[in-house]
Amino acid sequence: MEDEAREIMDALADKTRYSIVKALLDKRMTGDEIAKIAGKARSTVESHLAMLLRLNLVTRELKDRAYYYEATPVAKGWIARVDSSIAHDGKAMTKRNEPDLTWLYAPVPIGIFYVLSNAYLMPVHILIPSVLLGLIGAFFRNSFKKLFRSIIVASATIALATFPIIGGLPLIQLSTIFVVTFMFVFIGAFIGWAALKLAFKYLLK
Repeated sequence: MEDEAREIMDALADKTRYSIVKALLDKRMTGDEIAKIAGKARSTVESHLAMLLRLNLVTRELKDRAYYYEATPVAKGWIARVDSSIAHDGKAMTKRNEPDLTWLYAPVPIGIFYVLSNAYLMPVHILIPSVLLGLIGAFFRNSFKKLFRSIIVASATIALATFPIIGGLPLIQLSTIFVVTFMFVFIGAFIGWAALKLAFKYLLK
């Protein structure tokens, strides 16, 4: 049974055989009509039809000295299955081609929250939002490369958000804030990311 199913799937994986069965689902046709629709030579179509007949995907009936071919109910089920598989693969491919921006979701709001909290609410050690950044990265299954991007964005956000609050800084001081911030954010984010990654590894065994 599995061998037969595999053989049918392999048969319908061929574009010509697939188009023949698809066309025969709409109406029965002669070999010449099928060859015209498929855009293939009659001899080529005959070899495809022989395989489809053997797999019980089409039937053949002699009428007025011409053979008419028609898709079987079995073929209808298999075509639906193939179409479903194609649609699923298409969605998966679309998803793979979409840019993954999960690494960009957290760093900007976390960086702004850290600066505003220290300026107007209460002092917060930079390691706390940094660890949170790492935990979020691990939760979204981000790689270390994506985590590193998040760290850079968070550090830049903190440095730039500090600029208007302090009242303007020379470029060299702004660069220094970025470098120092990056060091602390990197340590905290890596700790949070690595800890949650290990937790997932052992809990999901």
